Amino acid sequence: MTFANKFNQEFNIPLNVKSLKMNNCNNQYIIDNLHNNIEELKIYNNDLNLDNLPNSIKKIYIDYYKKELNNLPNSIKYLELFNYNLKIRKLPKNLKTIKCNKNYKYINNFKNYTVIYH
Repeated sequence: MTFANKFNQEFNIPLNVKSLKMNNCNNQYIIDNLHNNIEELKIYNNDLNLDNLPNSIKKIYIDYYKKELNNLPNSIKYLELFNYNLKIRKLPKNLKTIKCNKNYKYINNFKNYTVIYH
C-alpha cells in the first residue's frame, strides 16, 4: 500500500497489508498506528518520527530522510539507506544486511554486517 503527495487523513491500514510505502507523505497518524502485520516499510522524502515502529518490520528502506535513526525496532534484518547522511548510533539487534552508498560517512560502523553498495 502506498501513501503519497501529502495524504493527511487518518487511515487505519488493513490487517492484510504487509508492505507500506510513504512517499512524500508526513502522515504521522499512519506511522503511529501501524499494526503488527507490517513487515516492510519504505520511507521516501518525509519528516516522520520513526521511533515507535512495530516489531513486525523486517525490512526498511530510507530515502531522503533527515532525522536520526537511533530507535529502529530490533526485528529489522535489512536496512537500505539512500541519500541518508546521519550516523546511526543504535542498530537493530537482528540486523544482518545494510545497503548504502559506498561513500556513506559512517560506513565503518557496519563492519559486523553484510554491506551492499548501490
